[in-house]
Amino acid sequence: MQSETVSNNRLKIAEEMQYALTSLVQEQGTKMLNLTIALNNATELITTITSDLIVAKQIISTTVADFLFERAKVQVLRQEVGKMNEQIAHLLEEVTNVNAMLCVRMLLFKLHKYKRSF
Repeated sequence: MQSETVSNNRLKIAEEMQYALTSLVQEQGTKMLNLTIALNNATELITTITSDLIVAKQIISTTVADFLFERAKVQVLRQEVGKMNEQIAHLLEEVTNVNAMLCVRMLLFKLHKYKRSF
């Protein structure tokens, strides 16, 4: 009978240990599942962030390209303005020369008119 009690006690202890181990395994399994879900969520977030960064890089690249293109256009326009300034300076010089010739002619005309009056 005593051996039967010892066996029953051992069986009871073994069942309690099995229950404790089963609970521990279930608890660890739940933790592993939660960690897996968290890892999947983090992976998805990283993928989204990476995708957003790629789009941002494309936008920045396009913006830089547009800026460089516009800067090149500005440089061309500056060159054209420089050429136009040279043309304007040349035209002003010609206008000044024409104006001087007209003044001389006018003076000659007035001188001629003045000579006639005598």
